Amino acid sequence: MYACVYVREPVSGPALADLPRLGAAFSPLVERTSENTIVFSIQGLNRLIGGIHDIASAISRRGDEMGWKANLAIAAHPDTAILAARHLPGVTILTPGREIDWLGQIPVAAAGVDPAIAETLERWGITTLGQLSELPPDGLVERLGEAADRLRRLARGEVSRPLRLPAEAAVYEAQAELDHPLESVEEILFVLSPLLHTELAKMERNALALQRLHLRFVREDRQESHRSLELPLPTRSATVVLKQIQLDLEAHPLGGRLAAVWLRLDPAAPRTIQGGLYRPPSPEPDRLQNVLARIGALVGPDQVGSPVLLDTHRPDAFTLRPYALLVNSEVETPDPARRIEDQPLRLSLRLFRPARAAKVRLDQGRPVWLRAAGVEGAVTRWAGPWRMSGGWWTESPWERDEWDVQLSGGDAYRIYHDGIQRAWFLGGLYD
Repeated sequence: MYACVYVREPVSGPALADLPRLGAAFSPLVERTSENTIVFSIQGLNRLIGGIHDIASAISRRGDEMGWKANLAIAAHPDTAILAARHLPGVTILTPGREIDWLGQIPVAAAGVDPAIAETLERWGITTLGQLSELPPDGLVERLGEAADRLRRLARGEVSRPLRLPAEAAVYEAQAELDHPLESVEEILFVLSPLLHTELAKMERNALALQRLHLRFVREDRQESHRSLELPLPTRSATVVLKQIQLDLEAHPLGGRLAAVWLRLDPAAPRTIQGGLYRPPSPEPDRLQNVLARIGALVGPDQVGSPVLLDTHRPDAFTLRPYALLVNSEVETPDPARRIEDQPLRLSLRLFRPARAAKVRLDQGRPVWLRAAGVEGAVTRWAGPWRMSGGWWTESPWERDEWDVQLSGGDAYRIYHDGIQRAWFLGGLYD
């Protein structure tokens, strides 16, 4: 059973903001349908208060004490109670199975139905919910759709749903004060493990997963150390997270014994992976993250990631961002109707990193001979130069003239003259 309170007369803002307190006095399950309407469960109140009329009296008295002039309706389903409270004055108790006896005189147009449907029903001579409830459901759906039939079933007490409860802003954090300071990584992980398992279990109950972990370590000398661990994909595996913490502590020791620890988990929607029937499963992203963390511990966390090109004309200018795995990536399917000979010819440039030092002979400003490590010959064809420069306003300016050349042996290369170093380099080989 559910009770709905509808405040008839406007009240001041602060008083109306206290409306959910009225429902909370009788039930922990309170839905605020609108600014002046609440509906809540009264299941089990018969053991504390008494029969249904005693419960209605108790709710009415509490509303009077709070200074409201309101309607109260009690019904088997929330929407039925809301409909009755908004359109029937005073206190209304609807007997299950006989809701139409109370709701039948409510006008169709006043019950929240689409105005076009209400106008059609009025042309049919249907003006009240009682008249609407007598129409055949199949014909009603066929002519006016589900909205009209739902109102018919609502008036008959046949619409059931759970309460729409407000989502509480959950905070996933925990802390521990240690009786005896700890020094080894194994002891620290032993303290963190139950805290992490508890918070991850709370996340799982809320259909969430861990995306980012924040840690604060307090040493024996009261010095604090803050850490943040970013995961490429949300996870609920405490084993994976503990391994990340272990690798971070080994790469960046605390520098003293641990006296207290605090952690906070940032939630995210859990990942979903669509498997395939005709291809082997890919490695678990959690294992990949452990591998990346191990590599980062060896070469430094700023040396591991996915390369991203910078918005500049400087050749080979890029930066690294944290690695993010694409779970559901779309793969372009080749068009079988397109023939190979219809596809344009493209050259691939294989860059040398680092570029090889070269000696170039010029004739009238163009290269005629090239020699570098493993490469030597006369230039038979050439294109260029393509002149580029930038960064002159920084401490690392760059300037180069690039040429594409073909040697007498048939191979094509990319060469360039560095204007800052005043030297020639072999940049790459065309395949």
